[in-house]
Amino acid sequence: MHATTFAELISEIATLLQIAPPAPAAASLQLIVDEMPVTLMDNGAVQPDSVLFVCNFGPIPPGPQRADILQDLLQSNLHTVSAGAPTFCLNPDNSHALFIGKLAIAHTSVHRMLRALTEFAKEARTWRSNCQSDTTNTQRALPARQHTLLHLAQSAKPT
Repeated sequence: MHATTFAELISEIATLLQIAPPAPAAASLQLIVDEMPVTLMDNGAVQPDSVLFVCNFGPIPPGPQRADILQDLLQSNLHTVSAGAPTFCLNPDNSHALFIGKLAIAHTSVHRMLRALTEFAKEARTWRSNCQSDTTNTQRALPARQHTLLHLAQSAKPT
């Protein structure tokens, strides 16, 4: 059985993960998925019965590779251009790379959503590792970072 509202969805997630249940009127749920921060937000005001997910890929390192990293994020968005497709963006408050998308609550299950969030978190960790490598070995890290973004963009593209 699928949740039909955001409140039901986050309540089911809390039960499954054995965490404190969110307040009944909660507009978001923050999780640590595979050691990476992920936020689920109620998107019902914009699109009824939908949820936004935000996977925080972390800070974009300063230095000479910053422009290349930002270019990689923008180029990966080209691979997911379609209505409702997830996208990369930059948090203006802390310069963290974010992967944001939306899902129709009725078309997913809690287990499917958690599997997808776990995959996003895994890719985020790989991306972070590759970005940190950029500061010491540009030749190796740049292709690895691009591959991670392209893999995530392709796997998250709606069907």
